[in-house]
Order: sequence, then C-alpha cells, then structure tokens
Amino acid sequence: MASHTSNGVVIECIQGDITRQPDMDAITNAANAQLRTGGGVAGANHRAAGPGLEEECAPLAPILPGEAVITSAHNLPNKYVIHCLGPVYGHDKSEAELLAACYRNALTRAEERGRPRLPFRPFRQACSVIPWTRRPRSLSGQFWRRRPL
Repeated sequence: MASHTSNGVVIECIQGDITRQPDMDAITNAANAQLRTGGGVAGANHRAAGPGLEEECAPLAPILPGEAVITSAHNLPNKYVIHCLGPVYGHDKSEAELLAACYRNALTRAEERGRPRLPFRPFRQACSVIPWTRRPRSLSGQFWRRRPL
C-alpha cells in the first residue's frame, strides 16, 4: 500500500475489491448515465448491493458527465454509494474538466453526509482514455484542496 499525506489529508493507494471494504463509509461507482447495473465495476457494485440499489437509482437518472449522486449501499458493507458519470474522451467536450468534476462532486456528496471515508476507483478509465499528461492537473488538485477527513 502506498500513501501520501498533504495538509492533513491521507491518500492511500490500495489494490482490492471495492465491494468488500467494510472500513469505508461509502464507495464510489463509475456509473452510466441511467445509473443502471451495466457491466464492469458498476455491474459488480450493483450485483453486490442487490436489486434495491438499481431501484433507488432509477428516479435519480439520468445524470450528466461530471455529476455525482449518492444512494444507500443496500447489501454492501458500507453506508453509501456515490455514483459518478465520467466523460468519454473525444465525445464529451472539456474532458479533463468533466473528469475533475466527477471527483470534486463525489467529494462534495461525501461531505454532505459528514465526510465519510471513501475509496476512489478511476472513473471512465476504460472508455475515456484521457491522455495521462492531462489527468494529473485535473485530478490531483481535487484532493489536495479538500479539508482533512
């Protein structure tokens, strides 16, 4: 496990199953616009949470790239799931800004619930393919500007 502390905020890099992290108050979900089960990590999150998650998500959809919504975690060992829709590189304009908005809005949703501990997975990693040279400026600042948890 790698970790970094800046201004009292600890960021850890951990490899594991996001659906099996009972020490986290919330998990983040790389959602689709309709907040449906889907495939990949979103599908794994929905399957682990059970059908109640998709039922709770239905009235919150659709969401736009960069937006984040929060639901109960249902059968997951956490309290909440924060769903974010990342941009598709080459399709959604201002991709880096929209990707940064995902993280910023997810952190805002977490703060609205008392600033719980939460893991992040890369949003839209497979389909956004934002060049890495553009990601650090858009992502790291979202963490370093936050107050300590």
